[in-house]
Amino acid sequence: MSTTAQPTPNTQKISQSKNGRKNGRGRKPKGKSKTAADRNGSLVDDWPQWSAHLTKRKTPASMERIFRGSKRPPLLWSTPGVAPESAALIESLQRTALKGRLVGDLAEQLAPWLAEADGLPAPTEDAAREAEFALECLAWCYALPQLAQGVEQKLWWRLVDHLLDIAADAAGLSVEEQPLACQLLAGELPLALATLLPEVARCQSQASPAGKLLRRGVDALLDTGLPQARHLALHRPLLACWTRCALLADRRGAALFKGQTKEQLAGAVQQMLRLSRHNGEQALVEGEGGRWSKELFVAASRLFGGAKDQVRAALAVGLGRAPAKKSARFPGKPSDNSEWAELAVLRSSWDRRRDSVLATFHDRVMAAELNCGRSTLWSGPLETRIAVDGVVLEPADDWEEICWSADEDVDYLELEMKLAKGWKVQRQLVLTRQDRTLLAADALLGQRRGKIDYRLSLPLRDGVSFAPADESNEGYLGDTDHRALVLPLALPEWRRERGPGELSADGDRLTLSLQAEGTALYAPLLFDFKPSRFKSPFTWRRLTVAENLAIQPADVAVGYRVQIASRQWLLYRSLAAAAPRTLLGQHLASEFYYGRFRQDGEVDDLIEVENE
Repeated sequence: MSTTAQPTPNTQKISQSKNGRKNGRGRKPKGKSKTAADRNGSLVDDWPQWSAHLTKRKTPASMERIFRGSKRPPLLWSTPGVAPESAALIESLQRTALKGRLVGDLAEQLAPWLAEADGLPAPTEDAAREAEFALECLAWCYALPQLAQGVEQKLWWRLVDHLLDIAADAAGLSVEEQPLACQLLAGELPLALATLLPEVARCQSQASPAGKLLRRGVDALLDTGLPQARHLALHRPLLACWTRCALLADRRGAALFKGQTKEQLAGAVQQMLRLSRHNGEQALVEGEGGRWSKELFVAASRLFGGAKDQVRAALAVGLGRAPAKKSARFPGKPSDNSEWAELAVLRSSWDRRRDSVLATFHDRVMAAELNCGRSTLWSGPLETRIAVDGVVLEPADDWEEICWSADEDVDYLELEMKLAKGWKVQRQLVLTRQDRTLLAADALLGQRRGKIDYRLSLPLRDGVSFAPADESNEGYLGDTDHRALVLPLALPEWRRERGPGELSADGDRLTLSLQAEGTALYAPLLFDFKPSRFKSPFTWRRLTVAENLAIQPADVAVGYRVQIASRQWLLYRSLAAAAPRTLLGQHLASEFYYGRFRQDGEVDDLIEVENE
């Protein structure tokens, strides 16, 4: 398909409508004043004048004005991995668009690129390859006005036709299955064509459908700004796309995102901070797509988020100074959760020096990342192997969220997965704010007795190692120094006592293995992140749990007392039917209890989960 502005040897159809845009009918309306282009002669017959018009016109705004203040090319604000040669092409084209003049030998690269890019790439699971193609198309598009200075007429119009055809074909992409390619090619590309070439009728007509598709994409891909777990790596690239599109629309004098859609984008700016590590990189995402982009954050916060998010950025990733008033520093909860997105963020504070856990649970795989201070201790899929009587229990369903709570004391997440032969595993994450601890625990529940072999493996970050103690079962995680004390509560404190398993590191994984016989098993790991306590005495003990004065076995209920320096905690988990039980003088009828001892011996509740 060719544009209505496609040139012939002597004719090119472009005309002006009453609002200053082209109407594509080939005739200028009567009684209307001539445009600057008309006063300088017919653009349709004179390619030199048309190319000069594209580079000298004041409206529409140039790329330099649209993306004013961005030192990094906007198409490289946040991208998935792009091949070096592709990144070089995109950067050269962006410099051309931003500087307003042709840079390098791009005119010679256009014909070979068109010869290779003859249409949409085949659908692929490689989102980076799709994004690479889309970004190259956008880079050529944004440089179109400048390319007219050095590109032959037919080749220039061939590029316009090709980009329009790509945008038309991309309208059939699935926003759920190929979200980034869909938003870049069927949303940003036609909107950019309409903004940069409003004189061309077929380009101008792209603005409205592109806007609708972009709004539909925001609403389909975000929940309070959180992306679905399977699209986590695309969160920043998508936000970059929507931010550039909002800037394009703003220069057109239109508000692209309104109402709830704009609120979703404001949430995405906030989530950009929640999902960040200490240095601004995105948790659970490696490579370019997870790098921090100051330009993206500043542009997105101005458009969608407002001043409060800039305050959060100052504290979360060090973009600027925090305001003097403490009340302005933390204008919202640092933690968030979305069952729809299959994602939870547990953060003790907005302060980038504090502790956080990002957990995703999608397609029967749970991945998590633990950050404390300046260190990422583990990141990636958690591997769980459970066998009963020698038979490995395979997952029978996806992970399901069964409890979430976030208050001033703790963030609590509990997930459940059904396994083969009627067994199930319930996984708990409890992040305490003041205490600076994380409890990560699995409860394995079955309907018949058996010999249980349990193993949980955590993926250690590059440079992080586990240093086990010599005589006891605890150890330390660290990089250049100890960052976390790890207590395997299901094991005895001392190695000389015969235990039901071990805590060990094999290469880049920290593994807890336990063996038991019964209908259930509880496997808790306690992480302490406060370095000032590392040299203080610590201990833990399994407690006796009684019901009607009878001591209960470990597959009915378990309890633990933990002391680190002057802090002491009480932990209880029921593994059988609900019943009133007693441990250490505490009477409990709940399924799960976690509390902290006061100086007077009383226990303050941190979290209590009632039986259903």
